[in-house]
Amino acid sequence: MDRVRPVRSIACPYLAVAAGIGGAALCALAWRGWTISGNDLDLLPAIGSALAIAFLIERAGRLEGRGGPALAAGMVALSVAGSKFLGWDPLGIVERSMAGETGEAAGLPVVDRWRTAGSGLEGPTLAVNLTAYLAAPLIGAAAYAALSRACRGGAVEDSSAPSDVTESCHIRGDRRWAALAAAFVIFATAVRWVAAWPESTGFLQMTFPVNGVHSANSLLGYAMLVDGRPVMAETVPAWEQVAWFGGAARSDTNFRYRRAGYAFLAAHVAPWIGTERALLFVNELAFVAAMAAVWRLATALFRDRLAAMIAVCLASFGCGFFFHGDATSPHVLAFALYYVGIAWLVERGFPDRRLAWPVHARFATFVGLVSLVYNVAPMLLFAYACLGLRTQARRHLAAAAGIAIAFAVVWRWALPAIGIFPEPIEESYLRGSLAAWWESARGAPFEFISRAAGSIGEALTCFESPGLLAAGMAGWIALFRARRGAAVAAAVVAGPVLACALFSPVATARGYLVYGSSCVVHVLAGRLAAVHARGGHARRAAMIGLLVLVGLTQVVWCLSHRFGWLGPVTVYFQGWPRGAATMARAPTETVSLTGRDANPFPFRRTGSYIESGASPARGPDREPRRRILFALASRFPFVVAIGTFVCASVDDRRRRRRSVAVLVSVTSVAALTYPSRPVPEPRPLDIRESVSIAAHGSTRVRVDVAPDVWDRMLRHASRTGMPVLLHVGGPPDAYAQLEIDVLFDDRPVAARARGGGEYELELDIDSRGRSSAAPSTITVCWTNRADRIARIAGWQSVHLAGRRWMDASAGPCLPAMELRVRDASGHLCFAAY
Repeated sequence: MDRVRPVRSIACPYLAVAAGIGGAALCALAWRGWTISGNDLDLLPAIGSALAIAFLIERAGRLEGRGGPALAAGMVALSVAGSKFLGWDPLGIVERSMAGETGEAAGLPVVDRWRTAGSGLEGPTLAVNLTAYLAAPLIGAAAYAALSRACRGGAVEDSSAPSDVTESCHIRGDRRWAALAAAFVIFATAVRWVAAWPESTGFLQMTFPVNGVHSANSLLGYAMLVDGRPVMAETVPAWEQVAWFGGAARSDTNFRYRRAGYAFLAAHVAPWIGTERALLFVNELAFVAAMAAVWRLATALFRDRLAAMIAVCLASFGCGFFFHGDATSPHVLAFALYYVGIAWLVERGFPDRRLAWPVHARFATFVGLVSLVYNVAPMLLFAYACLGLRTQARRHLAAAAGIAIAFAVVWRWALPAIGIFPEPIEESYLRGSLAAWWESARGAPFEFISRAAGSIGEALTCFESPGLLAAGMAGWIALFRARRGAAVAAAVVAGPVLACALFSPVATARGYLVYGSSCVVHVLAGRLAAVHARGGHARRAAMIGLLVLVGLTQVVWCLSHRFGWLGPVTVYFQGWPRGAATMARAPTETVSLTGRDANPFPFRRTGSYIESGASPARGPDREPRRRILFALASRFPFVVAIGTFVCASVDDRRRRRRSVAVLVSVTSVAALTYPSRPVPEPRPLDIRESVSIAAHGSTRVRVDVAPDVWDRMLRHASRTGMPVLLHVGGPPDAYAQLEIDVLFDDRPVAARARGGGEYELELDIDSRGRSSAAPSTITVCWTNRADRIARIAGWQSVHLAGRRWMDASAGPCLPAMELRVRDASGHLCFAAY
């Protein structure tokens, strides 16, 4: 009988030590990002460090003998301590390299820096952190032992049977590709959080007034203030929904309560880590699920692990995850659910063979759950119908679609019963879009076709970098010739693109409406690269070079907003026609009118928003007392929906009962825990309506203008040949009831309204860019002619030097006032605030 030996990965203590050091450096990056985000709870970084280091030790080189787990535990302990030490940045290297990023510990000596870093660790936070530090070595040792056992593989014969040896090598190769993909996902996550800037997320920067589309927004974008930190206004409803699931009775009209699934998930951990961190934690789980779906989609389509690894590497630097991952919005979860749904269909052979009704029922309940998170459910149903029209029973398709739609309908009926009355915003968008398309269809046929083609082309080209889109298109063409997966790719892309084109007449958003289709772009590009990488040396070298070029382009594309280049986020959000001008223009030159305040990020920043004058005032405390009854009632419909999905997905009766029992228990414990724990809720200040003017009243603000600021602005106006604009923020209905008077050195200047809160000033500017009468002060007077209160925007503190409110007011902020210069294309060249 032939001798049997186990298949084992290489055992080398030196490689293991190198992996431990590399793990410490990698986790230090993640920990640094955690520090930047303002989090003092180290539970997740400690556990993540333990798992990452154990994983790298196992894959790089195993520690021989029974003492391997013990040695791994020691290395994990040292690495966790070392990464935390580096995360504190004791020498200030990171602080000095990140110019303008200031904090309490910046510029302090080493001892004071440590003391500052540990000053907030009190009470429960300190206990959790100490537990995490002590548990990290144990977790690392257990993870290392489990990985070693799993990667040791089954026993193979020590003979010359070529088939067995080939199969063994194939299994080990698959595991190596999967390990490399996982390592790259961890690396991409670390890069994303190190590059994150809590004061300006990518989602917020999409709304900066760099072009005419968002001219009504101030330089902070479509934002609210939370302790002087601007946050995207559309991320605030998620915070409110978490509080609602925690037992806070509400009576709201925000239509986003129809998409409350994102907040429902976060509400389970919010009592322990806080509302905002809980929502970001859900984003990270969704990101991991999306990467797993890309892997499974690629392997299901092509049975090619190399293609799957390349696809995951490309997807981990996807624009949608980098632009939305650090914002508390449901977009990342929506992308992940679309990815998972498509992978589910392909894995089960949905396009190729007829499936039984229970499979359709499972998918229908899954799509129903998706409809409670975001409006990608119709896109999933579209792909489901397109892929199954040829092979599946029509009655099954119709019944599944009806079940999926019923989830959202029942939820909308249930909302008024539990105190939420959402406005039908999405229905009004749909009616407006259909009316616009119908009006266009009644006109010239060529114009209608041209408009439709333009909308579709815009949706196809805005959601990823041009290099990655070109690689995906090349992969689709290759698949089309081989007739393998081309129909799947077309169906996956068609739903989001057609939905975006349908709403394009009334909706500004583009990229995140279609981003779910990026899963096939990543998979197709990965397959194309894998096929050519297996060719000759020349083809392999050329493909590796092109892949590196596409990858670097994608990285630059995703990180560009972090360094002030807003072209990619503008294209992603608004599409190429509106974003092309921003791509080719230099960053907006932004200065303070008085010359005394720092410039905020990302407009050539020299300081934080607080240093730029942002008011640290909070909004009104509207949070009612939490009640257990409301917490249970708000969660009940979701428990029923998830329970329906579990019953449709689990065949075994005993497992089904256990799963439902666990679901009910976890949700009940979370609902009972939330009202009993003091959870500090963010209280944003709505800067768009922060200053009120009484009926038939008025208010005036005077600002001292620095001479060099005035000269620089007029040089821009002279160079572009465009007028100087005055921007005053506020909701659109406020402009109709207000009159604006502008004075330069107490001399009136005509101001003509251009819409969106911008007024064109009639100034005499000669060819050298010098005004005939350069002022030293600007006074703006708002007069309310209506019988109701007018609310206008403001975000700067009333205590700023060089700015004076000329009449008494109880508001926490000065009225917003900016001088702007745009070029002929509408791009914002200069702004003084």
